[in-house]
Amino acid sequence: MPIFARGAWSVWAGGLVIYLVGVFQRFTLSVAGVDALDRLGTTAAGLGALAVVQVAVYAATQIPGGMLVDRFGYRRLLIASGLLMAA
Repeated sequence: MPIFARGAWSVWAGGLVIYLVGVFQRFTLSVAGVDALDRLGTTAAGLGALAVVQVAVYAATQIPGGMLVDRFGYRRLLIASGLLMAA
């Protein structure tokens, strides 16, 4: 396998891992819904509103995120966002 192909696959795999971490972090509240109701002292409607706000914030960050990718490059942004989510 040529060297550039290995590099392309490693970049793709890195992006995939970071994407999966992001997906898991967005859906953790749905797994812990019953416990979240007790801990947050809210209703199911409150948790539903939280999920809607979470998706709205995600959608609102698409344009600034794209601008950051254009300015700094996708590799730097993937690394920075992965470190931020890990923290």
